[in-house]
Amino acid sequence: MLNRKNKQKKSLATLIINFVMLGYRKYEQTMHYLKSLFFNFLIIFLSLHVFAGIELTDPTKLPHIGKDLFFAAGLGFLNSLIYPMLKIIDSRLIGLRIVFIAILLNFAMYALLKILPLGVSVTSLKGYVIVASAVSLGSIFANYFEMNIGCKSTRHPPSSNIEEEENPHHDEPK
Repeated sequence: MLNRKNKQKKSLATLIINFVMLGYRKYEQTMHYLKSLFFNFLIIFLSLHVFAGIELTDPTKLPHIGKDLFFAAGLGFLNSLIYPMLKIIDSRLIGLRIVFIAILLNFAMYALLKILPLGVSVTSLKGYVIVASAVSLGSIFANYFEMNIGCKSTRHPPSSNIEEEENPHHDEPK
């Protein structure tokens, strides 16, 4: 009877520790996604203001929020969804898929700006190629980084002292 209570206590403690660690992993995954989202947004926003060949019709000047900010947030959101969507669709991730989708998405969105200026307009082919390439490289880097970190995030944090659960069938006679 005493042995059974100890096993129940141990299994309850193991259950609680596993629940806490699951919460830690979800928090860690969320933070990786938010970092990717912020990095993608920052790359797009800065590339709109730095590179030639892009004209801002309604730039952001504090306290006024311009349309360039909305474009950068929207495209940054789409770029940050590349890795999570590929992971949901197919668990066998290949870095080449991330590269292909990032290039296709960014070049298509900047081509769309040539047709529909959404507060940002493309004025030259050189500007289109340079900005779309820079944003694609940033997106590839962020998604590839998230893919590599995501594989390592299933480990326990270094501060946890979780012992492996004992084999429950070790008492059975052979």
